Amino acid sequence: MFSLSLQAQNTILYSNYFLNPSLYNPAYTGANGYTELFLNFRRQWSSFEGAPTTATLNAHLPLSYKTSIGLTAFQDQAGIVRTTSGMATFAYQVHLGTNIEQVHKLAFGISAGMT
Repeated sequence: MFSLSLQAQNTILYSNYFLNPSLYNPAYTGANGYTELFLNFRRQWSSFEGAPTTATLNAHLPLSYKTSIGLTAFQDQAGIVRTTSGMATFAYQVHLGTNIEQVHKLAFGISAGMT
């Protein structure tokens, strides 16, 4: 006989990631070139006790036309389990055109956080 141990994690799910793609990809932080503030709240299966609830606050601040920083705070609750996370993001853009108005660019991003 043998035994098998499995572990899993509950990944926060967003159905509107196209409005704030930096939640999944840090390279999108500050990609629009202006300061942005996002507030997201989601409650699934609201008629059930202990239903999953997720709240997110996300802010982007461009430092120049090439660099941006961002801060994200998450709070996720499912039943009796509550998870609170914070993340800082840095993004760098390399513009491939001859001037800043051309939208061709490569973007790189890195995030670090604590849960």
